[in-house]
Amino acid sequence: MTDLILITGSYPYTAAAETTFINQEIKFLLNNFNRVIIVPQICKGERIKLPKEVIVDESYSQFTNDSNILKYFLSLDSIRLFLSEIIKQPKILISFNMQLRLVKHLMLATRAKLWLKKFIKFNNINKSESLFYTFWFDFFTTALCLLKNRDSSFRIVTRTHGYDLYEERYNPPYIPCRQNNLNLIDGLFPCMNKGTQYLKEKYEYIPVNLKTSYIGIDEPGFLNTPSTDKLWRIVSCSYITEIKRIDLLIKGLAVMAKRMPEHKFIWNHFGNGPLFSEIKNLAENLLPENISCIFHSYVPNEIIMNYYRNNPIDVFINVSSSEGQPVSIKEAISCGIPVIATDVGGNSEIVTNKNGILLRSDPTAEEISTAVLYLMENPEETAGKRKASRALWAQLYDSNVIYPAFIEELIKIRE
Repeated sequence: MTDLILITGSYPYTAAAETTFINQEIKFLLNNFNRVIIVPQICKGERIKLPKEVIVDESYSQFTNDSNILKYFLSLDSIRLFLSEIIKQPKILISFNMQLRLVKHLMLATRAKLWLKKFIKFNNINKSESLFYTFWFDFFTTALCLLKNRDSSFRIVTRTHGYDLYEERYNPPYIPCRQNNLNLIDGLFPCMNKGTQYLKEKYEYIPVNLKTSYIGIDEPGFLNTPSTDKLWRIVSCSYITEIKRIDLLIKGLAVMAKRMPEHKFIWNHFGNGPLFSEIKNLAENLLPENISCIFHSYVPNEIIMNYYRNNPIDVFINVSSSEGQPVSIKEAISCGIPVIATDVGGNSEIVTNKNGILLRSDPTAEEISTAVLYLMENPEETAGKRKASRALWAQLYDSNVIYPAFIEELIKIRE
């Protein structure tokens, strides 16, 4: 059987917030590969428990303690790739931001390549019988491509999500070494159909095996129930950054509560982030008395699902300005919770008028308010949306269907 080397942001550490993405995939990988070796790029935050069969190699995070990273750009591989990028995209020469992004990318990739050589030797990895899998389409994928450029026995696959997919998220739009990597990797798996279509339209030549592979969600074993008292309960779950627009959500909830002063609302938010204190203060100052808010900060996935099991929830809301395809929404629909979300990234593949309300990509606070109140004022229709949420999870996101199909693709690539 093949060895699988999985490169993550920080998993099994929590710093990169990958737990909900990867946790449910691990058991399927273990059943189909000889060894599963996880390599986190950084080892910060809480380390979650994994099955004892999983090997976690933390040596890369120690290798990056070298502060003199500039020396890696001066390597022959790095300079060659730098010149190749400029030939392909001469506009790099007139953009300092693009040059800086490219140089940083190449420094990180070259350093990772040197570490990979040591890692492969130390772990006695047979390259001809191993599969390298980067969870993010980032500089580590480039590092593996640098090795494959000299040794065709490497097999490389990568997922891609949001920041590592859409060039337009950057100013100016540019992700370094993209075409070079597309020519060398063996499998590319966007987490949504919109991502797959984006890549097909963006790049003229994609020789790689390109297929959508959703992030799966396990059967939760229960269905959430709506409120039966006079309260209306709202839940959101995200890292608190500017892109998640929790401030906009607060403004929408404030408008909603003011429009229905005779009703009481409870809003629970799961997740922390750099804007946590600012957002909490905004909620305290802006929300009227008839809506209470509870900020749970970061809690493990199993605690969130346990909350869904034991507490009524009337709607899940996501108003991000950009997304890949949020696992938090998939978790909500697996429990039969209706969803309100903005039409960004892959949200339209999870949220439709059958199981919720899909807002414009840039909604107003009034539009958010109207959407919530529509669900509250139409209980029979909302009950139907609850059933549709559960049905959509079963159709598209059940991990017992998704991951065996994904692993079948991985095995074919290595063969």
